Formats: sequence, structure tokens, C-alpha cells
Amino acid sequence: MRSTYKGFLSFDTMLSFIPILLIAIYLISYANFISEKNQNELHSQILHNKLVSVSELVVNDLAAKKTDSVKPNWIDENELAKVNADELKKSMGLTELHVGWQPDGKNCIYRIVVFGEDKEIRQLFICGE
Repeated sequence: MRSTYKGFLSFDTMLSFIPILLIAIYLISYANFISEKNQNELHSQILHNKLVSVSELVVNDLAAKKTDSVKPNWIDENELAKVNADELKKSMGLTELHVGWQPDGKNCIYRIVVFGEDKEIRQLFICGE
């Protein structure tokens, strides 16, 4: 006897594979999206951590007012002028670095510091890429 359902089984199998294939494609594209998003967030976090490290170094050591002891967060104008941004940039693996009183439009963080003999409160911006 011949089976009259052969065509129906192959048609049914084809229709059941289509949703499985669509679900698999959706899951792969969603996993790719999540991976790219995590990679971008990781890059942003690494950059932020590097800028925080530079700001700690500048504020607590390189540009800090030095009398009989180092006074962190009290910035000396002469010491700030001596900060070598190119050397810091190379040592931190950054392509660009700016340390100053005004942001330069890149990724920036700022530190609240005391400036000068008048003890003026200012924002010191550390920006980089």
C-alpha cells in the first residue's frame, strides 16, 4: 500500500524548521548585540579608570603644593605648569590627554581642588581618549 501522507510529512517538517531557524537567527543576532554593547561599556570603563588614575597622580603628587609636606588637592600653579601630559599620556596608554581648568570636549572627569594662595575652589579637568 502506498502512503498518502508522504507529502504532508515533508511539508509539516519544513514548516516546523522555519520557526526554529528564525529563533536561532534572532538569538545569534541578540547575542552579537549584547557582546558589542558590553565591549563598548568595557572600553568606556577602562578609559574612565585611566583618567581617574591620572587625576589622582596629578592632584595628589605632581601638581600638589609642596611646602614642608605635600598638600593633596591644593594645586600649585607652577607645579601644574610642569605636568608633562605627553609622558602621562604614553604611560597610561591614551591617545590624547588634557589637564587644565577648562574641558576640551573629549571624555572628561574633574576634581575639586584648592588653587593658589587665595585658596580658591576650582574644578581641574582631566580629559582624554
